[in-house]
Amino acid sequence: MTGASAASLSADCGQTACSGTSPVRMIHLVLSLDIGGLENLVWQMTERAPEFGLSTDVACMDHGGFFADEIRREGVEVFVANRKGGLDLGSVLRLARFCVRRGVRLVHSHSGCMLYAALLGWTLPYLKIVHTDHGRHHPDWPIVCSEERVAIRRIDRLVSVSHTLAGYLRQVVRLPADMDILWNGVNVDTFQPPTPDQRADARQRWNMPADARVVGTVGRMSPVKNHPLLLRAFKRVSADRPELRLLLVGEGDERPALMALAGELGIADRTCFTGRVDAFDLNRGLWAMDVFANSSDSEAMPVTVLEALASGLPCVATAVGDLPQIAAVCPSIIPVPRRGETELADAIVRQLGVAGPAPVRREDLSIFTFETMMHNYVALYRRLLKV
Repeated sequence: MTGASAASLSADCGQTACSGTSPVRMIHLVLSLDIGGLENLVWQMTERAPEFGLSTDVACMDHGGFFADEIRREGVEVFVANRKGGLDLGSVLRLARFCVRRGVRLVHSHSGCMLYAALLGWTLPYLKIVHTDHGRHHPDWPIVCSEERVAIRRIDRLVSVSHTLAGYLRQVVRLPADMDILWNGVNVDTFQPPTPDQRADARQRWNMPADARVVGTVGRMSPVKNHPLLLRAFKRVSADRPELRLLLVGEGDERPALMALAGELGIADRTCFTGRVDAFDLNRGLWAMDVFANSSDSEAMPVTVLEALASGLPCVATAVGDLPQIAAVCPSIIPVPRRGETELADAIVRQLGVAGPAPVRREDLSIFTFETMMHNYVALYRRLLKV
């Protein structure tokens, strides 16, 4: 990208987006919209943006994915920058042109996109840039940490989704201490305990016997989620309980290895791998369960646990990230040590003794609601834009 083209683009964009009385426009910037907690959250933030006075599009650096189709069905534009390998400045120019065309004034970038958000901001200096870090690779990539220490100079406001993650960003990545901590939120109106008919339909969808007791989880099948821990804990729990079933909702590169492990453990005939599912089936997965289990090695703020709680499920989850703070206000969750197979199995047994899905107390989740999260972000947007 030449200096002349960037300067010309910035001038054109300044006239387009900053003049007149047209409503404030923004984009969410993500790597992709494949199935995942971050991507699901961006979909919901985009879908409900008009309720909060926002006009929102989405830009993907790499490719679209499952939630791109869902978002487009809402009439929202999804732009794909088609980033190539290495530092692709051409993708920044394409993204900047999209921002010009759509009259964007604020960019909300998410994990993995800080460098490109900063480059976009340097290209179009009038843009306000918010970046939210949702979690890190473990071990972290030194080159990414170095890039982010440069990129942060053009980020107007950095947000962490948990206190634990904020500490990591300050101490390990060495980002500035001044950042906002905004917990992710769950839509408690969307996630509700199932009716008897919904529960029966969900069981039928996943070929689960109506009288089975189902332990399950939802999430991308990647190493950090540590699904093998859940499989091994389930083997312990189900050894003398033939009525138990395990439901793993989601897709990912680890699925073939996990299916092989289920076979080695002798639980393949009682384990269901759903593979890729649509948004409705994400809900139906929860409706089919009696207990929700999260076995992750690392989470900042586990949205799927919040969704399970809102769906009335007793939960078991590794005490990573800010999970202990959720457990402190939500009595239906049992935290267990990270990688604690015996403790996870024991907690599942305890939760299987609970009668079944029941409405969560709204006051327990009040600080973790989608509405609380959105009001916090909108206040941040308006503070930066001075509107």
